[in-house]
Amino acid sequence: MKGRKEQVLLKYSVSYTNDSNFNIVGPQIVVKKGGKKVDRTGYKMTEYIEIEGHPEWGAQEGYNLGELLQGSNSFEFVYGVKGSYIEGEWNIGIFTLNKEKALQASVTREMNIPIRSAQGGSILRKLIIRPTAMKLEVDNKNGFSGLPYKSVSLLVNGRKLEGEETWDYANSPLGAYRKVYTFSTPLDLRLTVDVPVELLLEHEFEEIRDYNKPIKLTHITEQKKETIVNVEGYPVKVTYYMKDGDLYVENESENLEYSGASQTYIKQGNERIYGKVLFYQWEKNWVDWRNSNKFMNIYRGFKGTETELCLFSFDIRHWDRNLKIKLQ
Repeated sequence: MKGRKEQVLLKYSVSYTNDSNFNIVGPQIVVKKGGKKVDRTGYKMTEYIEIEGHPEWGAQEGYNLGELLQGSNSFEFVYGVKGSYIEGEWNIGIFTLNKEKALQASVTREMNIPIRSAQGGSILRKLIIRPTAMKLEVDNKNGFSGLPYKSVSLLVNGRKLEGEETWDYANSPLGAYRKVYTFSTPLDLRLTVDVPVELLLEHEFEEIRDYNKPIKLTHITEQKKETIVNVEGYPVKVTYYMKDGDLYVENESENLEYSGASQTYIKQGNERIYGKVLFYQWEKNWVDWRNSNKFMNIYRGFKGTETELCLFSFDIRHWDRNLKIKLQ
């Protein structure tokens, strides 16, 4: 799909025959040319999807159109599988893998650096340096939150390494879950105990959850209707209509600092009825974080001619808020 600035958008979703593997296998499609990985030109966006009660991962990545048009591309589906864990020493042929020696091959920096942001507080706990990768452990005061930036990377001796997020499900001292960022290092980058390392945080976002200020939807029919409401100072257009017995509701804004609310709900007394999110339809603007904020929900079998709509969560995108922190 051709996008702005001559980019190709690669979109895919992955479902599971065994839902218990959902959080451990990390599936993705890797683009290669001549056996070497092709670098993305933009963000990799991932989104949790639930279809008929089963979880899926949806992903979108941007690549340079001209580079892919040169041909000889391959698309490889890669994933990891959690194996067995064995204590002690392994002896495999002529190789000896020793737990104590492996621990000595890594360096752990205790940092405890606080970070203040629109999202609240975080603490950079540890930087772990290994020969092939670096890990950063972050505690967050808000449970299940991470660093509120769209891009988290390390500058290692001036070279930029992008991070992958994972959860550490042990409770942190803050009483929230800890997040771990892993930064794989290329073979030609040598990691030492004194190599200069900086944390680069780019494009801060402020998440607003459970925005309990109802939006009135009246005279609901098959004819499309629009209403403009003020949400945290941003004009948000809500479009709604009936189709085949279901209520369709869209929300978007001309101001792209407002992210759009992917999930909405309607109130029926004290009960919340959540809409079905149309991620898997792969609209052109599905998860284009910078250039889109339009989302649609469907309410199956809706009865009535009016209701109250609430935005469950959305972000305020602070494009120019970046932060650089020296780690060593």
